[in-house]
Amino acid sequence: MVVFDLDRTIWDHEDISATTPPYRALDASRIADSGGTIVTLRSGVRELLGWLLERGALLAVVSWNVEWIAVEALKSFGIHSYFSFLIIEFHPRKDRMFEKLFRASGLGPKNAIYIDDDEGMVRLVKKRYPEIHTILYLRDARSMGELRRLLESLL
Repeated sequence: MVVFDLDRTIWDHEDISATTPPYRALDASRIADSGGTIVTLRSGVRELLGWLLERGALLAVVSWNVEWIAVEALKSFGIHSYFSFLIIEFHPRKDRMFEKLFRASGLGPKNAIYIDDDEGMVRLVKKRYPEIHTILYLRDARSMGELRRLLESLL
């Protein structure tokens, strides 16, 4: 199972919860909220998610956000259906969110790769689940292409 954070990982915006749906598509990789704030999907995200699904990976989201807003953004980008599990809650305890994910998926931390841009969140989850494999986006991989090459070596 490959688990993604959203803000600054899947898209460039630092806090999708601060935007105001409805969103409108500007093009294939950009949406604008009702106030004109633009959110850009990271280049190569769709291709990476598709490749992971072709490889048989189960995809999930664990994100500190307002759930309905994040889901609307995922739907507006057309990537909502790629994910089997969405654990999106408005609190910073991603370790607790992972507990829910593992319970819902029937998989454990040994079967998960967690990708997040926030070093503190990665440390928090790794402390609770030392056997989970973590990737710090923008440090371990600076693009979706680099992330794919890293994942190729792990899958």
